[in-house]
Amino acid sequence: MSINVDDLKSSLERSVYKDLQALKGRSKLRIAYEADKIPYYLVRQYIPDFTIKFKDGRVLYIEAKGWLRSEDRSKMIAVKKAHPDLDIRLLFQNDNKLNKNSKSRYSDWATKNGFPFAFKHVPIDWLQ
Repeated sequence: MSINVDDLKSSLERSVYKDLQALKGRSKLRIAYEADKIPYYLVRQYIPDFTIKFKDGRVLYIEAKGWLRSEDRSKMIAVKKAHPDLDIRLLFQNDNKLNKNSKSRYSDWATKNGFPFAFKHVPIDWLQ
């Protein structure tokens, strides 16, 4: 597979590629650029804003968000994937757009990703 030098992202990558090309003649190397995908996992801890423990043993987690940043969205999806049995609900200050160029709002994101949500005040039915 041929590598197009224009696809390389930095001057360092271009320099490394040139070095590898020069060394390639000495042995039968096959050089590929960004050809493999290697998964990795980061172990982190999520600390919910509020934990509600009911007498019957149920546990409800409430995450209060004034601003739902991209990092927060990724974190919440990862937590849900790692712990699909947890009851995590989001309480938003407002139903803002995800970003200035987006048509999607916080409520759209929460619905799409399976998070119950409310705005400004904890709904009484969450506590029943």
